[in-house]
Amino acid sequence: MNIFKNLANTVKKKVSDDGIKIFFDFTKNKIIEQARTTLEGYDKKKNVDNAVILFIKSNFKSVNPVQNALINILIEYIPVLTQCIYENLKKYVDGLTEA
Repeated sequence: MNIFKNLANTVKKKVSDDGIKIFFDFTKNKIIEQARTTLEGYDKKKNVDNAVILFIKSNFKSVNPVQNALINILIEYIPVLTQCIYENLKKYVDGLTEA
């Protein structure tokens, strides 16, 4: 059990509230930025997903193999996460689906 407690403490240190806010702000801004382009929906989504994955790889690095495994799991779910953020944003951002 001590190994899980140590892992949890390490993750808390690496992933602060500010880090999470920066991550979601980055993702939101990329979605809005891509919505304003003339690309097809699939290409916009692919661009957002790739940018967010690059952001994670650049900002959430670790020498701990367990943490790297968790980061890789998160990366696998980026398409689902960005879609959820998009669905939430389109309720509040005018013209998000029209661009």
